[in-house]
Amino acid sequence: MHFKLFLISSLISIGVGQSFFNKTLGYELTENSPRAMGLGYTASLSSIDSYSLIANPANLINPNKSVSIFAQSRIVRTNERRSFVLKDSFGDFLTNADYVANKNSTTINSFGISINKTIGKNILSGGIAYLPLYSFNSSYREEVRGSVSCEEGVPCTRDALSGYHNFNSDGLLSGTALGFSGKYFTSFANINFGFSATKTNSVEISYNIFTEILNDEASNLSKVPNANIINTFGLGSFFNFGLVIESKMGAKISYYKRSQLKLNSQFSYLG
Repeated sequence: MHFKLFLISSLISIGVGQSFFNKTLGYELTENSPRAMGLGYTASLSSIDSYSLIANPANLINPNKSVSIFAQSRIVRTNERRSFVLKDSFGDFLTNADYVANKNSTTINSFGISINKTIGKNILSGGIAYLPLYSFNSSYREEVRGSVSCEEGVPCTRDALSGYHNFNSDGLLSGTALGFSGKYFTSFANINFGFSATKTNSVEISYNIFTEILNDEASNLSKVPNANIINTFGLGSFFNFGLVIESKMGAKISYYKRSQLKLNSQFSYLG
């Protein structure tokens, strides 16, 4: 029983970080192995096997296995709050007032396989993986306050809630990565190099903009009409090159370069 609990806990990893969602560029989903997540999202140094194909493909090699297969399901929960500073009548800091919140949950699935082959003293590896790249899922909700005239002697609030501004988006851009890596042993260091190419799929990103009105005092609410928009991204591709140098003393230097991803898009306004 204790072994089963240990096994289950060893397959679960949790990471917490600061988010700032970009409605145009989305949120980059750098796929991390549980090992890289546990070491502070250090995918460039810590992700091995097919996980590394969209980070540093030089880490594709796993010298302990001839064949390595991974499958991962990940839940990304966002609880983002944006605020502005309120000051008192003397100009001193009073509080941070929230004005908009983004609460969202996204389930992400990925899988891949890599093969390692020893040739003399050196190692070659090839792999393929299906990985998520960018998430466009968001659920923004902004409180809008209005002013209300209160008659003398009648209890009421002058800071009435007029309604909400809402901006929701939905879509996930994924890609298929194919790459190879080589490991060379020298007298002073072990040198890994790798190259990968990633082909992104075509995806539709939906945007839903609408206003909720709660009372007649709606002077501060946006006049922008409610809208549903579909943005279709076509196929795209990018390339990664990586290099890892590990000295005999245990020090490791990692470098990788990614080419620019360019996507053609087409908007459809649904009203």
